[in-house]
Amino acid sequence: MAKQPKLQDPRGTEATESFFDGKTIEVVVGPQKTSFHVHEKRIRSQSAFFDTALKTRWQKAEDRRVNLPDDKPETFKNYVHWLYTSKLQSEKPGNTLGTGSSYQTFSELYVLAEKLIDPVCQDRAIDAIVFEMRVNRSRSFYLSLYYPTANNIEYVYQNTPAGSSLRKLMVDAYVYQGADYWIEDTVIGQNHEFLVNLIGALHRCRTLTPRAVEKRQAFLSDLPCEYHNHDRNERCGGMEEH
Repeated sequence: MAKQPKLQDPRGTEATESFFDGKTIEVVVGPQKTSFHVHEKRIRSQSAFFDTALKTRWQKAEDRRVNLPDDKPETFKNYVHWLYTSKLQSEKPGNTLGTGSSYQTFSELYVLAEKLIDPVCQDRAIDAIVFEMRVNRSRSFYLSLYYPTANNIEYVYQNTPAGSSLRKLMVDAYVYQGADYWIEDTVIGQNHEFLVNLIGALHRCRTLTPRAVEKRQAFLSDLPCEYHNHDRNERCGGMEEH
């Protein structure tokens, strides 16, 4: 008999306070001052930035407004969606292949979550980017269509600090799945920091494969004919005479 799937018990044994109880705050986002109203309890439970902003002395009791003038309303809207659903808003499957727009959406959410000090949202944004890579891979024969584009990487490097987990993810995508033409055919080659990180990562993993070990041994002991102009079958002029 086939094993029956186990039903998760939806019931609760203890009463919990609803995040929808209590007051709301206004968050004004972007230069156009787009207004969002969010339950204070919910956003303070997720974001250390908002928790601090709403309890410090500079935030008057009657002034329940937080301004984010440098952020995009669409990105904050996605953050609010995450707050209330624990899901990340995404494009419809198949609509973004090769455009990098989903990667941009999740990268912008990661950057905002880092600013708002919401590490859980940051982790889920990373998960969404990885999931997008894996799903897109099954849709296209061309590898470069299902990985972050040059513009995505440029955005990440302009908006995250050195050592960022999101930067590491961008680098690892190119280390483990990338091809040389990805760099040659895009503006990635102009991003010095990314190239330094990529070279370092490639250097660290170069001895992991049998082929890399073989190449290293050949480099240290064989004739350097790989770098010569003569044909492969032609006797090397640098060969020692016996």
